[in-house]
Amino acid sequence: MKIETWIDDEFARENEAFQRAMGNDADMLAREQVANARIWVDVNGSPVKITLHPGQELNWAHYGRDEEGHSHTHYQWAWTGTILCETVDFDGSDCDGRTSSHGKYFTTPDKFQANAHVAYDERNDYSGIRFPEWQKLSRRQRDYAAEAAGY
Repeated sequence: MKIETWIDDEFARENEAFQRAMGNDADMLAREQVANARIWVDVNGSPVKITLHPGQELNWAHYGRDEEGHSHTHYQWAWTGTILCETVDFDGSDCDGRTSSHGKYFTTPDKFQANAHVAYDERNDYSGIRFPEWQKLSRRQRDYAAEAAGY
């Protein structure tokens, strides 16, 4: 995902909150940029802190198999210096068939630490960890078995 492509997405053009966060060109020049984006993300059920430099993109993916099927999850983060973009893709199958989803989200530096960690792990204390508050730009999902059945 190139940041320019992501920002030019049809949903981004139509999303009022995203447009406010982007501002116009004059606002962008006047707005103070944050050098690096440092956020917590959930990786395999555990919090991991990532840092992105302006213009940088970071990818993380996981593939797993179990007795019912498989799953593939892919995250991509891109930092413009003023807006942090996240893309989440999932594809998997279980006893009910294949499902997939795709979502695009964004946040700004003032919301990097807006949400407390909610997962519980008896071996670790995650109480001080705060996650970004993401705003949905677009999301879609498919249930292939339901589609084949005419739902």
